[in-house]
Amino acid sequence: MFVQFLSLCYYEFLYEKIRQMKITVDEVLNKQHLDAAAKETHQSLKRWLQNKSLHEILDWFDCIECISIVKPDSFPAKKN
Repeated sequence: MFVQFLSLCYYEFLYEKIRQMKITVDEVLNKQHLDAAAKETHQSLKRWLQNKSLHEILDWFDCIECISIVKPDSFPAKKN
């Protein structure tokens, strides 16, 4: 039960951070002093955030393939 509560707290925390990021991107886009490249980059980020669920965003940042076990009884280590 505690683990479910903890995971819900993490979910809500991450969801709130993504919501804040969307607001920040909107504020930056509303400023007139952006050059074309920066404006396109921010618009692309805004579209990406709007079209992805939290699960898809977390999957995008998933780096399980970067981790390997050095010894059976050791902690995971990053590949070189």
